[in-house]
Amino acid sequence: MPTSKEGHVVVSRRLRRAAVAVLCTVALSGCASAHPGAAAQVGDVSISDQSLEQSASGFCELIDTINQAQQGTQTPVPLRTALLSALNTLVMGEALDQLAAQNDVEVTDAEIDQWISGLPLDFTGVPESRTDDVAAVTQRVARNSLLMEKLGQVAYAEQNPGSGSAPANQVQQLGQQMVNAYMQRVGVETDPRYGQVLDTQKVPGTGSLSIPVSQEGVEGQTVPEASNTLAQNEECA
Repeated sequence: MPTSKEGHVVVSRRLRRAAVAVLCTVALSGCASAHPGAAAQVGDVSISDQSLEQSASGFCELIDTINQAQQGTQTPVPLRTALLSALNTLVMGEALDQLAAQNDVEVTDAEIDQWISGLPLDFTGVPESRTDDVAAVTQRVARNSLLMEKLGQVAYAEQNPGSGSAPANQVQQLGQQMVNAYMQRVGVETDPRYGQVLDTQKVPGTGSLSIPVSQEGVEGQTVPEASNTLAQNEECA
């Protein structure tokens, strides 16, 4: 379970980056449906509904902890936000893992622990029943960020042979571009149930995490009834 100094609520650059990593969306254009029983699929690898549920539980606590560190107060976390963060992180994580394996890029447990230790967050208030879930998502967020940086270095080296390391302000962007291109190539599918809940661009019924390339691609589609089952104002328990 990640820990930090009690009462430390200083908002550092690492914390802001963590918040962005938790809440950012995946820029995809695919709109196919994942296989039955799967929340999403990246290439040939499925992400199960159970994995999404456990991850959303962890994000309920992680987002609450980040809010307390940033604002000094505890505010309700919308369940939709936790689900969005969970699905985006799982999809991005699977794509990053696949791309990292292809490029012989690795992240060690020690690197993940060091990344997490730099977060000014206090996890002591997390219920015992959710400690494993919040630890897992925090580690996944850390792994995603570290892999993004390392893949950004790979992309920079390919684009600038012999130029050394990429500037720090470019590695995340280069890594993001690299993984986005990979996801476009292998295909990412999401369960249509999450089309409305998770689509920040509000394209109904696409099953996509963002707006499609062509608006004509969604003409005549309707929002699946199941995607309306999560109330707009429902909060994490």
